[in-house]
Amino acid sequence: TFRNGAPAGTRVSSELRTDRGDGACEVLYIESFDVIGTANRNWRLAYKLALGVLLASVLGWMFMPVRFND
Repeated sequence: TFRNGAPAGTRVSSELRTDRGDGACEVLYIESFDVIGTANRNWRLAYKLALGVLLASVLGWMFMPVRFND
């Protein structure tokens, strides 16, 4: 069956951002995409290094000998 000239169950959308009312949303149908590059490799490395230093610091603090002030 057809509704407003389109098969029933299909999305009807506009390409304008200034319209209002029914069917005013923008709908994109993506069949495929390509990754053109990795993002922020240096920041990810710095993050992993910082987590490792944090873990080593916490473990080092936990196993420090207790000193009592007499």
